[in-house]
Formats: sequence, structure tokens, C-alpha cells
Amino acid sequence: MIFVRGEPKRYDEWRDAGNAGWGFDDLLPYFKKLEDAPKGTG
Repeated sequence: MIFVRGEPKRYDEWRDAGNAGWGFDDLLPYFKKLEDAPKGTG
């Protein structure tokens, strides 16, 4: 699987549009967890 975070500015725009918790800094810990997730067990 390929994972791309996207541009931080876009997440901040979502937050600023009224979507609390969707700013880049809010989501960064989740992005990092995905990067460290164990490989699939296929």
C-alpha cells in the first residue's frame, strides 16, 4: 500500500472551515502511527 499525507495547508483549511480536529497538527500523530504500523499478515 502507498500512503501520502498530503499538503498540511489543506488539512488546516478543513479545520478553519469548522472541522475541529482536522488540522495537520491534529492528524500528524495518526499519520505517524500509520507509518509505524506492522506489515500485513497475508
